[in-house]
Amino acid sequence: MPESPQRTARAVTSLAEAESVLREDGGRVSTARRAILTVLLRSDGPLSADEIAATAAPPLDVPATYRNLEHLERLGLVGHVHLGHGPGLYELASDDDHEYALCEGCGTAVAVNPKDLDSARRSIERAIDIRPSFRHFPLVGLCADCRASA
Repeated sequence: MPESPQRTARAVTSLAEAESVLREDGGRVSTARRAILTVLLRSDGPLSADEIAATAAPPLDVPATYRNLEHLERLGLVGHVHLGHGPGLYELASDDDHEYALCEGCGTAVAVNPKDLDSARRSIERAIDIRPSFRHFPLVGLCADCRASA
């Protein structure tokens, strides 16, 4: 069994696949859900609910966007991460699982293959008997550039 944390994700690569997951669950494929999924399918990275609502066509109500994102997250279609002090950011679940590292100096966030963090994960687990995951909250530190200028 791999050491990297596993999450229940239902990776999709098209709107049709996402709609199929919604229907399998007995959920409606509403205009808002379709718009949210379309925005996330086109995105190059995680987005805030405000960004999703504003980017959607037609633009969506932010509270409704949050409600729909929660539903899509329960289905495993969407995940969220907290990168820094801003709001949670949402992205589609994918087969290309990743965790995050964040520079607290410049704010640069980097997606990291979970296997690349397994050695650190084992060290932390030995020290405090908790196996960390950096999927929801990132590993935080200083990047090389920020360390050099400190």
